Amino acid sequence: YSIKEVFGVLYTILKKGSREGKNKMEKDNSYFCSAMVQHCYHTVKINLATGVDIKQLAPEDIATTTMHHTQYRIVRK
Repeated sequence: YSIKEVFGVLYTILKKGSREGKNKMEKDNSYFCSAMVQHCYHTVKINLATGVDIKQLAPEDIATTTMHHTQYRIVRK
């Protein structure tokens, strides 16, 4: 699990930079949660967020994907 890469994504988002490019804090053979999800889908040729590099993918990108899917949400009162 790469906390360093999470900060790389956060840095890019806060600077309003493009997430198409590589994560500046990327490490080989290391993924954080949402990047690991995209990595698994990428192996079967599915891209959850167009224009976002695998190691730049945030949980929000998965939640707002335009890909057809069923979404379950916990609603608390």
